[in-house]
Amino acid sequence: MEKVWFFVEGDSEENLVKSFIRNHLYNNFKLELDIAAFVHSSINDYHLGFCENCGSVDKVPHRINEIYHLIEQSNANHIIVICDIENLGCFTNRKNKILEILESNIDKSKLKFIFFNPMIENHYWDCESNIIGVLKKEIKNKFNRTEANITIASDITKNQVGIKKLFNKYNVKFRESKFSESFFSRTNFEECSNLSIIRLKSQLNFVIPHNT
Repeated sequence: MEKVWFFVEGDSEENLVKSFIRNHLYNNFKLELDIAAFVHSSINDYHLGFCENCGSVDKVPHRINEIYHLIEQSNANHIIVICDIENLGCFTNRKNKILEILESNIDKSKLKFIFFNPMIENHYWDCESNIIGVLKKEIKNKFNRTEANITIASDITKNQVGIKKLFNKYNVKFRESKFSESFFSRTNFEECSNLSIIRLKSQLNFVIPHNT
């Protein structure tokens, strides 16, 4: 059994990974078993470890150094880093910077890197229908009704600030963790053409169990 630790920058990256895993398990396990319990144990107890809210890619190697003894105790085979590349950075420079800061006792061959550029929040706009779906859910929860005519203006800023403004327009709260969880739970990962998600899927294929 492959085991992996994820070092993620924040809630968006964590919810993306967890939603992908749930999606995969629901699509691939057709046996008569308790899917919900299996998903819970796989994510929380069995073969995935998370180090959440690392803050930025610059802080990742320090967090790996801090808890590497836990990674060794868990017998994890892989460490996957999922963060944004900052505006002035590039993939190679960021990767080298992480490797340089890691302590000498760390097995660097375990590390795999998935950097999102531009920011992962910008990728939300690849599927505006998901944003509308989340808004409708929030509006229904708040006002006990469904808003039928939610629109996204063509000139709206296509970033996280734009999402917050869109939520404010319909007088509902934007909570990043809850939003990303709801958004990615609606994502069709099998058909998604986003390059970052395709790369993430290729990295996770060896970790996620398959129904064979």
